[in-house]
Amino acid sequence: MTTAIVQTFPAYREMVRKLVAEHLEIEDQPLLLALYYAPDRDKEDVFLLEVTENFAEGRVDENKELFEVAFSATAGVDIPAGRWLRLTLTSPNELRTALMEKWQLAKEIRDAVQMGRSEMMFCVPGIGDELMLAIRA
Repeated sequence: MTTAIVQTFPAYREMVRKLVAEHLEIEDQPLLLALYYAPDRDKEDVFLLEVTENFAEGRVDENKELFEVAFSATAGVDIPAGRWLRLTLTSPNELRTALMEKWQLAKEIRDAVQMGRSEMMFCVPGIGDELMLAIRA
């Protein structure tokens, strides 16, 4: 019996690029950083981190969890059936805290970046660069 290895990174680059372009049009939540990445879990799924200027009004989650939502093809996402787009949304303040305190999702993102399984899809010079440095640290 042969087991197929499913590789989603960077196979869905264009789908992610299109989604990020759409999110750049959202004026009340300016996008600062978008990162397509592949953690060690749910290898069939597509992962995207988006840091927006005022997500959750800049509050830090008291449960120490970054907000992640999953979309399927039925939700209007151009992804094959049985796979999910996992979108993590956060603010700069919360991301910095999550990285410093080593929250689980922040650790997954950092690990994927350090292992070369990520691609920056959008970055505002200055703040976006600083956030990427924090992720890489």
